[in-house]
Amino acid sequence: MTSTATATRSPYTAIREAFVSERRLTIDSGHAFRRDIERRHALRSLVTNPGSVLERHRRDVRAGADVLTTATWGVAAAAWLSTEPDRWMAVARRGIRLARLAIAAQKRVGEVAVAFSVDASVDLPDGGLTMNRLARVLAAEGPDLLLVEARSEAQPSLPATVKSLDTTRLPVWLSLPRAPHEIDWLVRSGRRTRLVDVGPAAVGDGPIEITRW
Repeated sequence: MTSTATATRSPYTAIREAFVSERRLTIDSGHAFRRDIERRHALRSLVTNPGSVLERHRRDVRAGADVLTTATWGVAAAAWLSTEPDRWMAVARRGIRLARLAIAAQKRVGEVAVAFSVDASVDLPDGGLTMNRLARVLAAEGPDLLLVEARSEAQPSLPATVKSLDTTRLPVWLSLPRAPHEIDWLVRSGRRTRLVDVGPAAVGDGPIEITRW
């Protein structure tokens, strides 16, 4: 009975329970790519060297990550190499599948969630059309949750980004850099906030605030 329950356990359920019980969650080291130069290097790896991305995911799972992230930045990186939208969507699929493969390889299926990280400020080709197409890919591939990253709650592109993801019917969480005014806003809005580690390899990087949208 126990093994069956474990086998059918949803990774999102595990993350949700940790959130409710106020247990600190660990986001993988990829979430710490803050500077543009770091992001571009990481994203090109997803396009040109997926094996290195898989190994990083496996390393983070071994280190105890609760969530593996893969990002819209990868879609932007594909756009740098190709003008064909199909290439961008293929990169999004690859990112999700590599994360799941790493979790399975470390025998932590049902324990570690895959989050597709959407940067609300990223300038994707074709604007809303690309986001709508991406939403269809996400609905088909089924990551466990969507992590929308924003610099503040007042970021102009945030509402449109979240709205474009409604069709996925996936849980959407908001990620903000930790700052007092942002925490205050989340509390005033009645949303629960949690302090989240940015990852085993993110030495010296600051924490972020996560809230369920």
